[in-house]
Amino acid sequence: MWPFKNFENFVFCVFILSMFLTGLIPDGTFHGEKTAANAGVIFLFMFKCMVAITLYYGFLSGKNFSAAIWDSKYYNN
Repeated sequence: MWPFKNFENFVFCVFILSMFLTGLIPDGTFHGEKTAANAGVIFLFMFKCMVAITLYYGFLSGKNFSAAIWDSKYYNN
């Protein structure tokens, strides 16, 4: 679970996933034409949505977001 290893990995993976999902939105879905401002707003909503979903999944499945746990020699032994 590399995205959950530390906060930087988590933000990077969610950022890339949000950019990908923003690119999947068809042109003119919310307005007559797709501009940079529309794409930016859609990206922010996608980013917020992906952060909420992944954090909900992480806490629901009992993931620990602490770097000390991942660096422990007893983790997954």
